[in-house]
Amino acid sequence: MTAQNKQPMSESQFQMWRCVIAIAHTDGQLQQAEREYLGKVFASLERVHGLTPAQQKSIADDMAHAKQVTDILPLVTEPQYRGLLVHFGETLAWADNELSLGEEDILKKLHAGQMAAVDLNQLRADVKRHMVADTAAHDKEMQALRNGTKSPILRALDRVAGKLGFDIFS
Repeated sequence: MTAQNKQPMSESQFQMWRCVIAIAHTDGQLQQAEREYLGKVFASLERVHGLTPAQQKSIADDMAHAKQVTDILPLVTEPQYRGLLVHFGETLAWADNELSLGEEDILKKLHAGQMAAVDLNQLRADVKRHMVADTAAHDKEMQALRNGTKSPILRALDRVAGKLGFDIFS
């Protein structure tokens, strides 16, 4: 991917990764396995997004000096990155095959905070709305296939299958 094709990383995504680094520090030290994991992550981010010099400096500082997740977390403003923070935090915390009490505590708090932010009624309504829209689109597409079928044999087969409860166009 050339420099021109790189999509800049959002500030929220960048701050999420800073939180992940802070999670790695919660046990008092950045383990070698955690360093290796983060090295792979940031090499990949560099290839995809291209980190700015300021972002590179911030990451280096965060790797060298522990920060508090609670200080950085408010900067993770996009919901998808708050959700991904829990996932990547857990992945990193287990990178050294050991979950410290500090890591476990912060991960529980992040998970609880993420779940508290979910409006289950809105989520259900969104899923229902999408299901209705998808079903309507599917039905419309199937009707267009039926109407476009020129073969009398296929039309007869469709009618018979329909009486038996089968939809050959799905």
